[in-house]
Order: sequence, then structure tokens, then C-alpha cells
Amino acid sequence: MKAGRIEHIKNSPLGMIPADWDIMSIGNSLNEIYRYPTYFNIKYVESGVPEIRGELIKEDGTIEENDKAYRYISKETANRFPRVHLEPNDFVMSVRGTMGKIAIVPERLRGAVITANLIRMKFVKSFIEPKWIRHYLISEFFQEALDLATSATTIKTIQVPQLCAINFIRPPINEQRRIAEILDAIDEAIQKTEALISKLKAIKQGLLHDLLTRGLDEAGKLRDPKDHPEQFKDSPLGKIPKEW
Repeated sequence: MKAGRIEHIKNSPLGMIPADWDIMSIGNSLNEIYRYPTYFNIKYVESGVPEIRGELIKEDGTIEENDKAYRYISKETANRFPRVHLEPNDFVMSVRGTMGKIAIVPERLRGAVITANLIRMKFVKSFIEPKWIRHYLISEFFQEALDLATSATTIKTIQVPQLCAINFIRPPINEQRRIAEILDAIDEAIQKTEALISKLKAIKQGLLHDLLTRGLDEAGKLRDPKDHPEQFKDSPLGKIPKEW
């Protein structure tokens, strides 16, 4: 490390960090954190208020978009649990079983509710950028801290006080936003690349079938059994090139 840059960093309980960053607990960064005390005898309906459960939370910190994957409860049932009516930029986290699955709530799920195995968190927006904290919460840094704070039981679970006691490194809000922009851009590039790979795999699969059943003519083009039936013959597996 260059001596001229030492003044820009400082020591902290979590190691060396930039001088203008600080250490904060999850509890001190929240306006609200809540989990159902009870959630039973729920009657489901065909349409109504969507219910978010752990299976709908994706690894990238988002929530399933397919409406058919949801269960729904009536507004009357939802009103029995007013403190878990979700708002955009709230966070939901699984706290039992498959613990630590975390997602940010989008606008389309405003008013949705959560099951008893999830917890609702609302961060203080004046010093926590939701897009940034999403990346932190799904990172291995937080997941390792969460694992250490977990009750040592057969079924993994964490209580609210344990969760609130976890410390994390907090950059200034403007830097959080810049970091989130960079990470979001990378995520977008990954999604586009994965979509392209899926498309190429589908193209390859179709081409593979044609190449393995029709082959190439002398010009390097796929043989066409309709335009050139004379190039094919019958076989126990169907039409194949004559020389095969």
C-alpha cells in the first residue's frame, strides 16, 4: 500500500475500510422489522392479495414474476396481518428452513403479504440505498455472517435479535448508489449473455438434428429431402442421405 493513501483508510471491527465508511448493525439501519407471530388456518382464494413464500425468492434477490406461481388470500384475511403488508423497496427474507433467501419487493407486489417463515425489513432510506443493500444481503459476506448468527439446530433458523445484531460495512449513500449502478449493469450484462446462450443452445439443438439426419451436400449446405428426394433413401430410422 502506498504511504500517501494510508490517510484514506481506517481500522474497524470488520477490518480496514475507507475513512468515510462506517460500521452499522442491521438493527440500526432499519425502520421496521417484523415476522408473523402466528399464521394458520389461512383460506386461499383464486385471486386477491398475493402471498410471498420462500420458494418464490430467487438467488439474485428478486421475486418470481409468474403470477401462476403465487397463492392468494382475500383482503379480509390480509387485513388480519397489517404489519406485513409489503411496500416497494421492502425486503423479505426466509428465516427458517432454507434460511437467508432475500429479495427486494417490486412495485407490482405492493400490498402483498408474507408467510410465517419470512420476515419483513424496511431500511432507513436516508442512509441505506435499497439497490445497494440488495447486493450486500445476497453476497457471501452477509450470508456467512448470517450463518454464524444462526441457531445451531437441525432446522436452520434465526431470531430477530440475532439478525439485528449483525454488523456490516456502510459506504456513504451517494457511493452506495454508484456501487449499485455498477453491480446492476453487470447483472444486466449477465442476463443478456445468459439469454443469448439459451438462444444459441436452442439453435444448436435444431441444427444438430438437421445435421445428424440430413447431412451436408457438396456445397456445404443442408440436404433438402423435399427439393431433392433423390438424395435420400428409406431406413429403419426414416429418410437418410443415400450414401449413409
